[in-house]
Amino acid sequence: MVTPNVDHAINLGEDDRYAKVYERAVLRLIDGAPLLWLARLIGFKNVQKFSGSDLIGICASVALARGWRVVLIGGDSDLCKLALDRLQASHAYADDTFAALPVPFLSTPDAPASRRTIEELTTLVPSIVFVCLGSPKQELWFEAWAAHLPPAVYVGAGATIEFVAGTKKRAPRIIQILGLEWTWRLALEPHRLWRRYLVKGPRFLPIVVRSLLERNVK
Repeated sequence: MVTPNVDHAINLGEDDRYAKVYERAVLRLIDGAPLLWLARLIGFKNVQKFSGSDLIGICASVALARGWRVVLIGGDSDLCKLALDRLQASHAYADDTFAALPVPFLSTPDAPASRRTIEELTTLVPSIVFVCLGSPKQELWFEAWAAHLPPAVYVGAGATIEFVAGTKKRAPRIIQILGLEWTWRLALEPHRLWRRYLVKGPRFLPIVVRSLLERNVK
């Protein structure tokens, strides 16, 4: 499962490996107001926006009843523990419903350091795995290790584990509705995100134009 936003859309046109992961995905959920608006402009009806953070809440409400085990992977041990503690405080679930596994620094998505995490993940017998490594690393990580991963639904979930842990804050709801969540994140992490939003982000405009022109041709 992938959750496309503007950055993903740009990557799709620039990285064949990334596009391959998207082709493999069984489900694609919009995670970005600009993509939602574009989808509606070109004629898609009843489309909605779901982020990885939204999906965690949905899974938490049904995982216990359905016997699912939900695993978050990403970050260090302290972040994983904090995320689990906050989930426990927010949702009444059995001790084995949720788990979180740290991932060491990976110089590349296929770095051998992933093997230990995958071994631990396999022993947990997961139903759903939120891969919180940031895009495009998380999608390319799945593609690199797919043959070794235990059967489960894998969700590219970005900063979800940090939102769950409370080390990062999501934008207020009104900012999300207005499609300005990127300005919130840029204000919080300008040194890390300025290039993504201010240099790379404008490359989404030709995608919008092409999409609208193709709609008119059809």
